[in-house]
Amino acid sequence: MTFEKITGISKKIHILDLGAKFYSSNDQKYNNLSISSICGIDYFPDENSISKHKKYYNHIINAVIGDGSSRQLYITDMESCSSLFIPNKKVLENFQTLSEWMTVKNKILVKTTKLNDLKLPFLPDFIKSDIQGSDLYAIQYGSKYFDSALVLEIEVEFLQQYENQPLFSEIELILRRKGFVFHTFTGYGSRFLKPAENPIDPYDTLNQWMWSHAVFVKDYLTLPLSSEEYIKIALIAHNVYGSYDLALHCLKKSDTDETNYKKFFSGLFENEIN
Repeated sequence: MTFEKITGISKKIHILDLGAKFYSSNDQKYNNLSISSICGIDYFPDENSISKHKKYYNHIINAVIGDGSSRQLYITDMESCSSLFIPNKKVLENFQTLSEWMTVKNKILVKTTKLNDLKLPFLPDFIKSDIQGSDLYAIQYGSKYFDSALVLEIEVEFLQQYENQPLFSEIELILRRKGFVFHTFTGYGSRFLKPAENPIDPYDTLNQWMWSHAVFVKDYLTLPLSSEEYIKIALIAHNVYGSYDLALHCLKKSDTDETNYKKFFSGLFENEIN
């Protein structure tokens, strides 16, 4: 059941999707938001590429997010792994079925753009960033937009799949300084360490985490957020992540009647009680 049906409260959520091109055909978690406006940013080589993706977004911007300098963009066999950072062959070759994806097939010199230098149609409530190592650039040079956001979902790495790429610890540290708290991971990605292999499933793994999507929330624990901000966090927490305790916590702090939501939350445990 959606947050809106439970509470009778609806809010329009403004979404910024960094790294939009490669994942637009998939079911993004933010698609669970009933009312939203989405701005997608990615590198599109031509107008045909932009046209193919326009239907997924209310607004679309062609840009390579970075530090404003000219950089090589490394195009890999798996196009979604293309990056401003060079794939780290020394690390990748230790894992089953991974280095093949990230073999560089072409290099393009591009002028990167600081996120702050773009004129977006709105200040986002929710930011999804999946730009293959450049997420720290987005945060460092995108304070105008990150500082307004309430919930962030960022792809993070625990091993350097690209040379000199920032890891989760660096992302978490800068976001903590900006007033965000870590909330959850949405699963994780990895591969078997060689020589272990699964001939049936080449993408199988055990315990070595390599990457994940990390969710951060504006510090609802200590910051004096507005009622509107608490409600939007609650809505996103419920509809996108199923974080019902976070939703109830923020709904209570918003000074909104949480009676119906409390009933919903209590109902989650009826089978356990009975």
